[in-house]
Amino acid sequence: LYLTRPLGAQHLEFLILGTLTPISWVLAALYAFRIRWSYLLGIFIAIVLLGGAIKAIFDNTLFLSFSLFNLFSILFYVIIVVEGVFSYRAFRQCAPQPWWHTVMGIVSSLLVASGLVWLLSSNESAISELNAHWVLGRLQGELSQLQSLDEKIAYLVEEGNLPSAVVGIVVDDELLWSGVYGEGTQLDTAYNVGSIAKPVTATAVLQLYDRGLIDLDEDISSYLPFEVRHPLYPQAPITPKMLLSHQSGMNHYTPTYFAYHMGDEILYWEEAHRGRTIYGTVEQIESRPPIGEFLEEYLIPGGSLYTPQAWADMKPGTNYQYSTVGYDLLGYMVEQVTGQSYTEYLQQNVFSPLQMNKTRQLAADSPAEMALPYSRVYSVLGRSNVELPRYGSERVGGGGLSSTLTDLSQFLSAHMNEGAVGDVQILEPQTTALMHAPAARTT
Repeated sequence: LYLTRPLGAQHLEFLILGTLTPISWVLAALYAFRIRWSYLLGIFIAIVLLGGAIKAIFDNTLFLSFSLFNLFSILFYVIIVVEGVFSYRAFRQCAPQPWWHTVMGIVSSLLVASGLVWLLSSNESAISELNAHWVLGRLQGELSQLQSLDEKIAYLVEEGNLPSAVVGIVVDDELLWSGVYGEGTQLDTAYNVGSIAKPVTATAVLQLYDRGLIDLDEDISSYLPFEVRHPLYPQAPITPKMLLSHQSGMNHYTPTYFAYHMGDEILYWEEAHRGRTIYGTVEQIESRPPIGEFLEEYLIPGGSLYTPQAWADMKPGTNYQYSTVGYDLLGYMVEQVTGQSYTEYLQQNVFSPLQMNKTRQLAADSPAEMALPYSRVYSVLGRSNVELPRYGSERVGGGGLSSTLTDLSQFLSAHMNEGAVGDVQILEPQTTALMHAPAARTT
């Protein structure tokens, strides 16, 4: 069930299932021969698993939804309790054995378990690929029985346990086909599009490149009111091209960054419903400074919000490290070069020309047609889609946009047609090709 469904198995589940399965077969054989110490091992395993379950309940508010997957998870813990109780009864009934039998048996079993954990951890990528192979094999078999594209997507939405989806196919400059899935979902339902904001920001940066306002190979500090340098490689300038291709050396998320850019609504929700503040707290950045001030204080050593984790140990321009912060810096650069806010610039130069009339900055007062956000919660009794509050974002560049299928199809059309949709040219053809060319280097 874990290994053949789209929900897949997570890292910890690989270790638990991969270790428990062979040990359970060994225990079954030992139990059959009434080996007394094996019952102690069975009790120990039951206590560890139940202890982990109890810890998970205390670490996270209990989320539970009705599904076959979750019912099997509950059944698993029922079996563990039954196994522990009967193991204890059998242990009491067996004749005593020399103490060294017990010590040797349990130590040997723990050594085998440790070896299995090491083996599984060392080959996790291969196991993940096998897991994906099984999942795809099952899905392809099911999909081959369905005739229409609409039926196939509806099946995948259901199998993937997605609350809703809006799907489209763009040919040339036309939205040729669309499908809407999920209760209450419409074609113009707006979604938090996450990192799809990054190609929008890249488009804005390359528009400035087209106009001769920036040089992609210039030091980014030339366009900012403060100097940005990698603390470990201060002699290496960071360029817009490095930021665009995630080669600046900036890391992705840190607790400080998360606490800054996420709205209070989601931070309070995390604390109230999951009982955790691991992503930082609202109090950490009690009054959020403007994005430029935050980036200066966050990225530069000595800043009030600086954290060494903001930077990866790599020289700028030599390797790839995905970074939303880098794209926020690009969004701020757009503001500095144009004298406009990031939102105003995009509205005038991208959204309005392409008639992306429902694309906007993600805000807490999102319109009624905005899809509710959900989080996939992996809790002790299974997996659930948990409704989140609508939340705003302080990001500029790396995320924080909401959009619709029809709006994004316009943006996609422009990039499929050398920067143009109809008579509207948002990027020069050669610049569009430059944007689409592979850029990241790894060493």
